[in-house]
Amino acid sequence: TVSSTNEGQQWKLTSEESLTGSLSITPPDLTNADEDDASIANTTLATNSEWGAGTLTFSLLSRLSHPADAFLWYLDDEGVDFRTDAAQDWETVDIEIGPGAHTVTWSYAHVQDDNQGTVFIDDVFFTPDDQGRL
Repeated sequence: TVSSTNEGQQWKLTSEESLTGSLSITPPDLTNADEDDASIANTTLATNSEWGAGTLTFSLLSRLSHPADAFLWYLDDEGVDFRTDAAQDWETVDIEIGPGAHTVTWSYAHVQDDNQGTVFIDDVFFTPDDQGRL
């Protein structure tokens, strides 16, 4: 299950950048948000309670504009890692996940100014520890 939150501002599919295929996901444009300090857009993947332990893998392309932007990801509301700088190439990120239901949340934060960067997420998949692929 995937959900997206930010008071109606949804992460979206885009053809602007993709590692494989023709689409990836990217956060909404937050430069016109009504917040005084920072705006945050989250999208969350919920795993199935019947899944065993394994690795959630995603590809990330960072086009962040430091210090105006940050990208963080969480496992069950606990911070896992973050990025604040742009990158030239896609990187592969692995998150080790125990058995049962979990949430992985990707969070894009933008401090209010006109210099917004972005991130792109592609190729999200889960590999069970027994090496099968869902």
